[in-house]
Amino acid sequence: MDISEAKKAKEELDLLHRRLKESELKYRTLFEYANDAIYLLEIGSDHFPSRFVEVNEAGCKRFGYTREELLSMPCHDIIPRDSDIVQKTVEKIRNGNLSFTLQSQFTFESGEIKKLEYSGKLFNIENKKVLLIVSRDRTEYLKTEELLQKSEKLAAVGQLATAIAHEIRNPLTAIKGFMQLLTEKASKEELTYMNIISSEIERIEMITNEFMSVAKPQAVTFQSIDLQLLIQQVILLLQPQATMKNIFIELNSYGEMPFVYCESNQMKQMFINILKNAIEAMPSGGEIKVELRKKDNNHIHIQIIDEGVGISKERIKHLGEPFYSIKEDGIGLGLMICFNIIQQHQGTLSIDSEVNKGTSVEICLPLE
Repeated sequence: MDISEAKKAKEELDLLHRRLKESELKYRTLFEYANDAIYLLEIGSDHFPSRFVEVNEAGCKRFGYTREELLSMPCHDIIPRDSDIVQKTVEKIRNGNLSFTLQSQFTFESGEIKKLEYSGKLFNIENKKVLLIVSRDRTEYLKTEELLQKSEKLAAVGQLATAIAHEIRNPLTAIKGFMQLLTEKASKEELTYMNIISSEIERIEMITNEFMSVAKPQAVTFQSIDLQLLIQQVILLLQPQATMKNIFIELNSYGEMPFVYCESNQMKQMFINILKNAIEAMPSGGEIKVELRKKDNNHIHIQIIDEGVGISKERIKHLGEPFYSIKEDGIGLGLMICFNIIQQHQGTLSIDSEVNKGTSVEICLPLE
């Protein structure tokens, strides 16, 4: 019997089987080792996902279960039916969308919150409706994008600050010149007021310089400063405003305070901003405590505690951003400048607060 045709057909069939196996292996490898989480879910008659049909390694790690555990558990044990991610998906399926891309935030059992972008594709396998989900963690990407937006906003603030500072400097120069002329002819009593006005003009100049430093860092003069004396001067300056609001500012130092290597004008401006915030946060009066202590041989620790209205946890993370302010008439630049000053001094600034209980600002500065 001539079996050449049959042999040829068998060889072709074997070749087809090998190619199918290779193709299956390639897709299986792609499925298993993909960085994105991939899930194949069976969809029930109510359009809700009922169980996992297949899941890759990245999907298992995301939920913290093994493949066998996920395939044996109903979907609602892992992803609650009332969660945003499920509700959005079910809405798309009910509207007849066979493919879609969505974004959602999901809180995992570990307490970790991730911002996810997931694509869905609906099709049938053996008369069963299944949904293929490819889910990508976009948390870090969105954080980077947010930082980029902040940087762009900060650049705009810098340009605006430069223009404002330039416009303020010109009239200040004229005012200073005329003040010097008036001082020469002033009486002893008038001279006292003239000196106060001159001191305030210098402070306005210092503030405009701070605006300039937002756009372009300036050459500052660092020197050894008695920080306790500097804070006393700031408290003396703000005490009249505090007294009007029935607020007492108490300064306590624990142990001998070494000198700090810093730029005194910048330090004054930072403490003025923080203490003014504390005063404005206490409409009913109360006490503000300023505490100084040597943290270790290399750092000094300053804590400013008020009894004000406090700040919610959601708002604390935005403090220091340009144009973000919790005050009705605030512009959100005071704290931004404080963070900038602390960064220049290689220190740290942290804020802890509780609504209706007060706020604590902690500053850590390196010693000389």
